[in-house]
Order: sequence, then C-alpha cells, then structure tokens
Amino acid sequence: MAASIYMVLGRLIRLLDAHEYAIVRTKWLTKIFVVGDVLSFMTQSAGGGMMAQAKTADAMKRAEGIVLGGLAIQIVFFGMFIVTTVIFHVRIAKRPTERSLRVGGPWRQLIMALYISSVLIMVRSVFRMIEFGAGKQSILMQKEVFLLALDGVLMFLVGLVFLWKFPGDVLMGYKEVWQTTDEETLGSRGEGIPMVVGGKTAYQGFQGGEHGRYSTSVR
Repeated sequence: MAASIYMVLGRLIRLLDAHEYAIVRTKWLTKIFVVGDVLSFMTQSAGGGMMAQAKTADAMKRAEGIVLGGLAIQIVFFGMFIVTTVIFHVRIAKRPTERSLRVGGPWRQLIMALYISSVLIMVRSVFRMIEFGAGKQSILMQKEVFLLALDGVLMFLVGLVFLWKFPGDVLMGYKEVWQTTDEETLGSRGEGIPMVVGGKTAYQGFQGGEHGRYSTSVR
C-alpha cells in the first residue's frame, strides 16, 4: 500500500509539471521510499529469524531490538514521505504551475487523500512498534481488539479513501504530460496538452497559428 502511495505522489508531480517543487527528484522519489520499505522488511525478517533461533535471554533481546529497528526505519522513511508531500503542496499552492491550472482533474482532492491515508498508515506503524516493544505480556498483544482497530480497520479506511478519490481519475494521461516538454511542438502536431475532463483524457492545443486560440478535444 505504501509503495502505491509513493508512486501516486511522483506521478502527480509529473502531471503538474512541478518537478522543481519536490525536494526529491521524481525519478528517484518512488525508488528511495520503496528501498526504505524493503530495508525495513528485511530488517524485521532478520530479527524475526533470530528470535526463532534465540536460546538465551540476551539473544532474544538482541533479536527484538533488530525488529524494533526495522519498524523504526519504516516510520522514519514514511515520515520523510509526509514531509515531502507537505512541502510540495505548500509550494504549488503558493506558486501554481501553468499545467496545474490546466489540469481538469481534482488533483487537490487527491493530495488530501494522500494526507489522510498517510496519517492512517503512520498511526498503524507507530502502533505496531509500540505493540511489539511492549512485549508479549502487554495488553496490546493479548487483546485482539487493538490489532483489529489499529491495524486492520486503519488499512480498510485507507482503501476507502482511495475508493473515494481514485488516483487513476486524476492521473490519466500523466505519461503523455511527462514526456511533453514543448507546448509549441504539441500545437504544431495538433495534439495538445493532456488534461482530465469528466473522467476522460482531453487534449488542449493551439488553433490558428502563432496568434491562435486554445481548443479542447476529448478522447
């Protein structure tokens, strides 16, 4: 789920032609945060393996520390992602790009969906770290209701958030936008700039030569 969220932000930045507003290059944005997730997973797996083979209290304590480290890595990387999203949002709100003014899709609502889902995932991650750190005898481990409420329910809500604001409705045609670097070239080809209008990809281009006007076609 987190990897999908990372990808959505990267594609949204490309769609809005707002590369300079991102503190991480869009080429590396998804890769960096996915590497963080993989590193977290591998660390937790290593700690879990050590716990299964631990025969002394010290060995078990070291293994638990490694698992907690893996959970901490996940929280740190996801926190960095939230900061990246906030900085991008603040910058584009202050100085909208030309393309952000043309995109017809509700991209601002998609950013809100990213905020909501990010908070839900962060709460889940913090809960998992506290739950594991408290030990097997803690109420968090012994009462299943906490796991259901602070893990299962939160991830269910994340799914609902993206049902409410499906990224594909906003990001349709983003690859064409990303590959477009010259508006006049598009105009000369009669293709225009891809937008999203009513769930379809629309193309805004020039008509009438140098002093022509914009026209919009929906495909």
